[in-house]
Amino acid sequence: MKKKLLSLILASCALVSVSQARFFVGIEGGYTALGIPDSNSTTDKMVFKTVSVGEIGDMFKNNPEGFLLNLTLGSEYFFGDYVGLRWDAGVGYSSVVIGLGDLGQNAKGFAKEKLGALVSMADLDLMVNLVNRGNFSFGVFGGVGADYRYYFPNGESKQHTLTFVGRAGVTTLIGQRNRFEIFAKLPFMDMASATKSNKEKTFAALPAVTIGAGYKYLF
Repeated sequence: MKKKLLSLILASCALVSVSQARFFVGIEGGYTALGIPDSNSTTDKMVFKTVSVGEIGDMFKNNPEGFLLNLTLGSEYFFGDYVGLRWDAGVGYSSVVIGLGDLGQNAKGFAKEKLGALVSMADLDLMVNLVNRGNFSFGVFGGVGADYRYYFPNGESKQHTLTFVGRAGVTTLIGQRNRFEIFAKLPFMDMASATKSNKEKTFAALPAVTIGAGYKYLF
């Protein structure tokens, strides 16, 4: 077992050593929406929720007002000209307006509340170049990520959420330095817990979906 683990570590190190490693910093932003809490995702304890495809569609219908802005840094590693891996991490701010209906009901037509959140995230992507001409490349990417949000509606700290997402998008590298992307982050699982300042002792899973664009400068 130890020999197999050592072989795996050595193989990983060899791949990294022959890859084209590039460090980057970037910015990304876009439209974001939250799931409407229902009676099954509201509790006075930690809540765990999986997200269906239908629920993702409902997020767009019920929450048309929201944005996300992140600063990111990370590295990408290409093994040759066409296949690579990338990790990145970032921090930012999110603001979403949601309808306040009865739990379990569609929120359209009800009063609205603005939810602000500090955001931190970490992602891992597989990248594939469909076209690579040296100073220009175009491709696709897909992967997984985790987004942590610290909500403070009306300026008061309320709850934490940790959302696990699937990622997909298209990417273009111009002049070896400038990477432009369009991406989607779709949630598949969400965990939430209240902060100590949440006096109501009630909180809900709030999975978020994001459609956006980003720019990265590679060193």
